[in-house]
Amino acid sequence: MKCDRCNKEIVKPEGCGTGYATNEHNETICYECCAEEDREWMRTHDKIDLYLTETKVEDRWKWSITNWPGTLRFDNLHVRQGYHNIAGVRRDTWIWFEGRRWHGVRYGDNTQVVHLKKLKKRPTD
Repeated sequence: MKCDRCNKEIVKPEGCGTGYATNEHNETICYECCAEEDREWMRTHDKIDLYLTETKVEDRWKWSITNWPGTLRFDNLHVRQGYHNIAGVRRDTWIWFEGRRWHGVRYGDNTQVVHLKKLKKRPTD
């Protein structure tokens, strides 16, 4: 099978996963092209839903934001935990993407979905 976007041969990775995704145009694309499409979505729409996850590295927990296959990744995040009246917990985080700050919110601990939006430009940015 070949990627409909870059024409690269799609190889199934070790473990779980298919090695490909299907985009909104019903095209089969490789994981690398999936990351590029997510970047294009961010540039065009100024918002995106990704995944906020916590992984243990050595003796510390670290936060990351990734797309579904993990090919678009933002690491070493500052995450602030607060209260939410329905979900119980709210996690706020901030990233930099192409020179602009973005803010993300994840509601509750029963999901990994983080809703990211590009922030308005400040005079200090």
